[in-house]
Amino acid sequence: MLLAKIHLATAAIQTTQARYTDADKNYDAAWTILQRNQLEQSTIAAEALHGKGMVALQQRKYGLAETMFNQVLSFPLVDRYTKAST
Repeated sequence: MLLAKIHLATAAIQTTQARYTDADKNYDAAWTILQRNQLEQSTIAAEALHGKGMVALQQRKYGLAETMFNQVLSFPLVDRYTKAST
């Protein structure tokens, strides 16, 4: 899990530096680690998918961005949050 967080932090820095290809690779690495540890529905997984979606927007890959954001919105934790906030 720590390694996934390191990949996410690195990707966030790379995104702010407009190093989108490198950031995308780090988001993918974090996602792979989370999948291996069966944490695909965790908060950190939502962060990884959201970051990947943001990179896709910067690269004008709108279909991929939409897919990433929709996947995050389908998480049970997002559903619980939205129900609690309304």
